[in-house]
Amino acid sequence: MESDQNSGPFCHIPFESSNCRLKFWPHPPSADENSSEICQIPGEILQSILLRLPFSDLLITRSTCKCLAGEISGQEFRSLYDKTSQENWLYLYKKKPLKTSSILAYSDMCRRWFKIPIAGIFASAINSGEDLYLLAASKGFVLFALNRGGELVAGNLVSGAVKKIPAGPLGPRRTCTWRRYGLTMVAGTSSFEFLFAESIGGQPVVFVYNSETESWRVIIAKPFGNFSARKREILSASHVGEHSTLVSIDRESDMASILRPKFEGKIFSVYETHVFGDGWMMVVKSEGFGTCGRVMTHVEIWGLGLGGERWELRGQAPREMLERESRVYDVMMGCLEERESVIRAVLVSNLKGKWDMVWVCFDMMREKWEFNFLPQCDMEGGNIAGIAISSSLPLMSLNSQRF
Repeated sequence: MESDQNSGPFCHIPFESSNCRLKFWPHPPSADENSSEICQIPGEILQSILLRLPFSDLLITRSTCKCLAGEISGQEFRSLYDKTSQENWLYLYKKKPLKTSSILAYSDMCRRWFKIPIAGIFASAINSGEDLYLLAASKGFVLFALNRGGELVAGNLVSGAVKKIPAGPLGPRRTCTWRRYGLTMVAGTSSFEFLFAESIGGQPVVFVYNSETESWRVIIAKPFGNFSARKREILSASHVGEHSTLVSIDRESDMASILRPKFEGKIFSVYETHVFGDGWMMVVKSEGFGTCGRVMTHVEIWGLGLGGERWELRGQAPREMLERESRVYDVMMGCLEERESVIRAVLVSNLKGKWDMVWVCFDMMREKWEFNFLPQCDMEGGNIAGIAISSSLPLMSLNSQRF
């Protein structure tokens, strides 16, 4: 987020790579480098405290507290942090010339916006006049589609590494042909796989790119056998009204199953917004006020039933919460992910050029809903060119210069 007249400059949090600097508002508290009291805390307690810090605060601690820098930079701690971090990020890309472009990143633990300039990362791989669209993100990796060249380019925000992806089996594609709900990115520390599903002649097909082998593979989806959502990626091949075609992919065996879940007793409306992700669907219902926009009246979570043959209602947001949190909008879009039985979705709405974003969480085990409107960022009058939800940025990537 660029600073405005009321906010002031962002602070810089240096990554290892010289190509990327993370900035944020408000300023972090300053640390006293000469203080040694913190280093007197028993090691187990200190490690427990550090493991609970958001990624950005951990980098600040590493750069300002000399007695902890070695511990935070150690491979054992970085590996443990990556396994235990519960931080989630929203990445948002606003259409701008490459030389001034940045990813706006929101942390649900810090509850503030960060600005990640990307020109230094992607300048060597992208022509300056190219139009970028943010397709997907996973951990420290982001994937952009290039509108003019029809190519894909991936970058690591932490290490600064960048890679052009070779043309896929379907050839170059303009950004308008990509479907957000039909693709995903699955990343490790230094590599990733990008998957997308398409219905070709009525036949669902999955295309998978592996950054380690730098190659594509094609998986023809087949009618499902014994469906299980565990350890599978579920993508939407198509969705029209009450008709859905999903593809469940087992990446280890390179097998994909076709799912066509049906709705029972649900009446669809043109005033509904459907947001898909990981085999789940959020349905947002609204009421209109003439030319004054619309307001949310119902938010529902639907999941796949046993066998993947039908959609089942799993939760409804409390009406009193919606009445308290709803705002007027003209248009709405969103993205959704599920991790450890928690549904996370970001709903992005616009009213006469003003953007609003709300982070919606539904903990299915505790049946608990949360609605958190995000603070305003530099989006007034801008065009959003992609959004994505990602798990925490990985500390292990700090010393990785390639993928």
